[in-house]
Amino acid sequence: GFDVHGDYEVLAALRRAHPTPLRPQDLADRVMISAPGMTGRLDRLEKRGLITRAPHPTDRRSTFIEVTAAGIQLADQTFHSLVDEASRLLNGFPSARRRRLTQELRELLTILGDTP
Repeated sequence: GFDVHGDYEVLAALRRAHPTPLRPQDLADRVMISAPGMTGRLDRLEKRGLITRAPHPTDRRSTFIEVTAAGIQLADQTFHSLVDEASRLLNGFPSARRRRLTQELRELLTILGDTP
């Protein structure tokens, strides 16, 4: 199956980097997991046809990981599902509180390096 909390993180990182492939270590650093944990996730994603591995052009000890079209589609669908779920949860809040929360989340994302 697809682990939304683990596999999605990897697909989302590759989706954000696309079309630039990433080395496994760079990917592990971006999603803050160990190299052995990353290997297992990459194995699962590759078996499902969501990523490809290619030899690094200059470093024989490394590979490049790239998201496939199917991986992009699944990452986008999962993202939209997560946004829809968050919207449903937030609908229970009064509108003024939702606006404050939205602003605080934007500020947090900016601090974390995301751009609005």
